[in-house]
Amino acid sequence: LMLEIYFPIWFSLSPWLLVVLMAHAFIVLGKLEHTGLLLFSERKRSHAIVQNSFDGIFTASVDGVIESLNPTAEKLFGIRREQARGNAISMLIPELLPDSTLVQRMMQNEVVESVGVRNGQNRFPIELTMTEMSQHDHGLLVYSTRDISLRKQQEAEIRFKDFHDGLTRLPNRKSLN
Repeated sequence: LMLEIYFPIWFSLSPWLLVVLMAHAFIVLGKLEHTGLLLFSERKRSHAIVQNSFDGIFTASVDGVIESLNPTAEKLFGIRREQARGNAISMLIPELLPDSTLVQRMMQNEVVESVGVRNGQNRFPIELTMTEMSQHDHGLLVYSTRDISLRKQQEAEIRFKDFHDGLTRLPNRKSLN
C-alpha cells in the first residue's frame, strides 16, 4: 500500500504493459552497458596503440606545457614522463614555441623537420607532426615525432658520393660547376 503513494502509475497499468515497460528498460540498460564496454574497449585499444608506437608521441596544452609522453618519446628524448610533465615543450624541441611558424605549418597538416634535445643537451634531427584535439574543457596538441639522424647521415653520404670521386675522395667534375 505504501508503494501506491510513491508510484501510483505502476499500480494503474496492466500487468502486461508493466512487463513490456520493464523489458524495454532492461534492453535500454543493456545497450547502455554495451556502449560503455565498447567505449572502454576503444579507449584500451587506443592506449595500447600509443604505448607501443614506434614513433615518439607526446601531448601538450595549447600554451605549450607538456602533459604526457609515450615510452618511445621517453627513450627518444631521454627523459621520464614524470620529469617532463608540466614543463615547457621547448625543453624537448627548442624551436617549438606556441606561436612559431613551425606550429603554423603543422596546423596545416605538414610534416616538418626540426631539432630535438636528448637528455637536456644532445641535439638531433627529428621529423614532427601535430594534431589538435579538444579534451574536456581545454585544447590538446598531440605530437608524433621520430629521430631522423640515420636518414640525414645517409643523405649526406649520398651527396658526398655525388660530388666526390669514390676512389680518391677528391671533388669530381660535378662539384666544379
